[in-house]
Amino acid sequence: MKIYLKLFPFFKRHLLIVLLTIVSTILFSLTGGISITMIPPFLHIIFGGKIETGGIFINKFLAWIESLLIKDTPLESIKRFCILLILLFGVKAFFGYSSKFLSFMLQEIISRDLRNSLFSKFLNLPLSFFSKVKTGALVSRFTHDLTIVRYALTEGLFSLFRDSMNVLIYLFLAIWASPFLSIIAFLILPFAFIFIQTTGRVLRRRARRAQERMGEIGSRAQEILYGLKIVKAFGRNEEEKKKFEKETMKFFKAHLKYENLSILTPHLTEFVGSIMAALFLYAGGVLIFNIQVLTPDRFFVFLASALSMLQPLKGLTHSYSNLQQGITALDRTFKILSEEEEKGGNIILKNIKKGIEFKNVSFYYEENRWVLKNINLFIEKGKIYAFVGPSGAGKSTLLSLIPRFYDPQEGEIFIDEINIREYDLDSLRSKIGIVSQETLLFSGTIKENLLYGNPNAGEEEIRLAIKFAGLEDFINDLPDGLDTDVKELGKRLSGGEKQRISIARVFIKNPEILILDEFTSQLDAHSEHIVKEAIYNLFKGRTGLVIAHRLSTVLKADKIVLMEDGKIVDIGTHEELLERSELYSKLYKLQFERI
Repeated sequence: MKIYLKLFPFFKRHLLIVLLTIVSTILFSLTGGISITMIPPFLHIIFGGKIETGGIFINKFLAWIESLLIKDTPLESIKRFCILLILLFGVKAFFGYSSKFLSFMLQEIISRDLRNSLFSKFLNLPLSFFSKVKTGALVSRFTHDLTIVRYALTEGLFSLFRDSMNVLIYLFLAIWASPFLSIIAFLILPFAFIFIQTTGRVLRRRARRAQERMGEIGSRAQEILYGLKIVKAFGRNEEEKKKFEKETMKFFKAHLKYENLSILTPHLTEFVGSIMAALFLYAGGVLIFNIQVLTPDRFFVFLASALSMLQPLKGLTHSYSNLQQGITALDRTFKILSEEEEKGGNIILKNIKKGIEFKNVSFYYEENRWVLKNINLFIEKGKIYAFVGPSGAGKSTLLSLIPRFYDPQEGEIFIDEINIREYDLDSLRSKIGIVSQETLLFSGTIKENLLYGNPNAGEEEIRLAIKFAGLEDFINDLPDGLDTDVKELGKRLSGGEKQRISIARVFIKNPEILILDEFTSQLDAHSEHIVKEAIYNLFKGRTGLVIAHRLSTVLKADKIVLMEDGKIVDIGTHEELLERSELYSKLYKLQFERI
């Protein structure tokens, strides 16, 4: 239950609704208890007799009720009793409705806030976190886990409170009606609670297994759908189908085990309750007829209270099982919410004056498998640097450290002699524009995608970006032009069209540092020529960092950084490296000379 205490800040935001829910639940339980205390007045109206008065509040309350009900004729008393019952159950119905509706509304509010907090957390987590966790498992937190949490609140936490209140009130009435029979109840109830706790622990374990299996299904489905083209190209449809069926079978078995016990538990509880009721009936008969320490009206109150306890007790077991499942889902959710977020400093980066410097920088994704080793490099402002080297040399990783997508485990990175960790993250990233070979357009219009990095850009800036990126003819041919919905046309856009839109998006952002990772990989020769000229025009007065795979890019660079096995092995111009570096000469012949 400690995990539910972590929800306290979420409940605190909506304290009024919480208080109204608690009050309406308590009043609903009280009116339920009062309805049972109407048994003695009714029996006295029918059979005669009078409530004993005394110091107990219930006795005084019933005596007052009888003074209102019992009149000259039994029929008049019954009429008044009927009116009282209608009013009583009307009030009970109102508070019952209020309790259920308010708890439902609170559940929806908490679920909404949790979902928003989780999404906000995802946005603020470092990319290193996502490299360790499957995307499908994270999506499962939004869908499967939060659905369980939502259900666990209404059918778990709120029901637990409501059923507990009912049990306490009915138990109080039972003790008032017959302390002797209540002692028997106290002797039996601990066994019932032991049963509830034992089944709850088992349910929690089974719920965790089922949720883990569902996360694996989500991850597998997402992975295959993302790589569906590869699956089809290699003719692996049947194999992937069989693998997926194995995953769904694992979930089926795990979930079936959970549901089997979850469904069985309330029925077992009901059966145990029937045994308890039979014992009470027999014991009550002994106390009335043999020992004569119990009156019939008190026995009926006790019996009604005991029987009324069966439903909330049954509900408690059901609520407990839902709570156990909710604990597992909440635990997984709060593990993410407790992850350390990206942290920036307080210094606002306004303008870059000198450049970027790497000092003894080393980095790994997996411990002790170094991707970058002891990098020392100064990147002068306003110059173009081309990064070349074999695949896996660490070029993309090196450049991803500048916007702090990752932080190095060793060494430091400086901009204008200030460690980039001290800069405010938003101000740092606002100075950097990135175009990679993996193009992503968000759902919405082309114009919305173009303005993604600079929502306040004017029409002239948009027009120039479209012109520089070679998008004029493409956009003019679209029926809705810039207002074309990418979501609808996304699959009809070619890789080159998407790439040019992403390049125009960076144009509009107008950053001081441009990072280009194989930015022309999906362009045809004509589009590549247009875009390259535009890119190099944009480079003027800015710092350009290019992962180069084409000779034209290398030749226009002020400096070429040659990398191999995570290290910088040489820096120079094209001519210098061609003359003195065997590795560069080899790359030139393999990659550049033939282009």
